Amino acid sequence: AIPVEPLIEALDAIRSWTRPCVMIPGNHDQVTAGGEVHALAPLAAANPRRVKIISRPTVWRNALWLPYRRDASTAFLTTDASRLYG
Repeated sequence: AIPVEPLIEALDAIRSWTRPCVMIPGNHDQVTAGGEVHALAPLAAANPRRVKIISRPTVWRNALWLPYRRDASTAFLTTDASRLYG
């Protein structure tokens, strides 16, 4: 956890962003073992028009996005499905 003041400063900076930003949760962002709850949510909430958080394995803009999962088999299953349906 970080102190509140630097977090507020970071969120204020993100609110001023004019360019889009895509983020995927990494191993230090995880709150739950499944990866669905992570520390990037406040960043997206600060500027939802510009910040896109990809929290689940997703094909978007012709690319496969794989957020970190503690269970590595999830990534293998996703890449296998992507080859079949992608």
